[in-house]
Amino acid sequence: MTIKGPSAELKAFAAAARGPGIIPWEINGAAIEEDIFIRAVSQTGGQRSLSVAGCRILARQFRERIEAREARARDRIGVSRACPFDLQAIGGSAICRGR
Repeated sequence: MTIKGPSAELKAFAAAARGPGIIPWEINGAAIEEDIFIRAVSQTGGQRSLSVAGCRILARQFRERIEAREARARDRIGVSRACPFDLQAIGGSAICRGR
């Protein structure tokens, strides 16, 4: 993609287009934990090497890691420059509304 225009407007567009470097997904930690638990505990035919309690611990660890990662990502909103062109960020900007 090539964007052309007056220098000041291009700089403003580039600033507006820099996003947080994350996708704003809605994370349901409890649902993730339950899904992982069910998948782990449902292994049959001697494939499961964890106890039911171990499956619950594993599922909780997954949930905690996912939620911690999401919290770190949220903390970077407005700070990170990991995403040089973020349609989420420019969608609500004044530049896209012609102001």
